[in-house]
Amino acid sequence: MIGIAARLVSWIVLGNGYTNFTFQERTRMDGLYLGCLIALWKYYRPTLFQERIKLVCIAIFCIHILSAAVIKLTGSAIPHFYIIGYSTIAAVFALLVCYGIKGAGILNHYFLESKPLKWLGKISYGLYVYHWPILVLFKIYLTTAVVSFGFTGKAAYILLSVSAAIIAIGVSWLSYTFFEKRILTLKHRLD
Repeated sequence: MIGIAARLVSWIVLGNGYTNFTFQERTRMDGLYLGCLIALWKYYRPTLFQERIKLVCIAIFCIHILSAAVIKLTGSAIPHFYIIGYSTIAAVFALLVCYGIKGAGILNHYFLESKPLKWLGKISYGLYVYHWPILVLFKIYLTTAVVSFGFTGKAAYILLSVSAAIIAIGVSWLSYTFFEKRILTLKHRLD
């Protein structure tokens, strides 16, 4: 709820700008809040963890339905996705984390414990670090060239995004293999 309120205030004060909703901490904090909440529940009150997950699911559903209804019924110009959508995405991933922590069920067995997802988890720090600079560089230096081949602006953006993701995965794997792994071998010295 705090994330939705912060995003709404930010939209009212700063407007519907890309920078406001992509880079500002006040418009992207729901994931951090939910992660902290899950950690607190899991490690400081483990006996209540399962009941609280159910309550969170119900609360998130009610908040989002109510918020969407208010936006629709008032006919306001508030951008539904910017205000509620990012919170929904954060909530869905928070629930995946909860079910991953729980450690049972079909979701864990076939998805969260799958080899490809575990491999992506190993290189995830590199993906986090490298994906954005690679995408920005692709957009700056390659958009005009791709459009000159006859692609529309939107098709060029999709093509460059997919290409940047593939390159970011490769760079992340190289970083993990030749840099991060060596650092991880030093962890025992910190004990």
